[in-house]
Amino acid sequence: MSQALVLLHGWGYTPKIWDGLHAELGDFELNTPLLLPPCADLAAWADELAASLPDDAILLGWSLGA
Repeated sequence: MSQALVLLHGWGYTPKIWDGLHAELGDFELNTPLLLPPCADLAAWADELAASLPDDAILLGWSLGA
């Protein structure tokens, strides 16, 4: 099984921003979640996102995703 890599997009973008990297990162199990605007409770939003990510994944974020 390959290593999970989570790509978190920036503000105003969608996971499609990472489409060009899929061929280059073929050795990884890619996960590109859609980041919706956080609710009033940022900590709860972050907890919900974290719970949806694969265990032991490498995270790579850009802009808001960072």
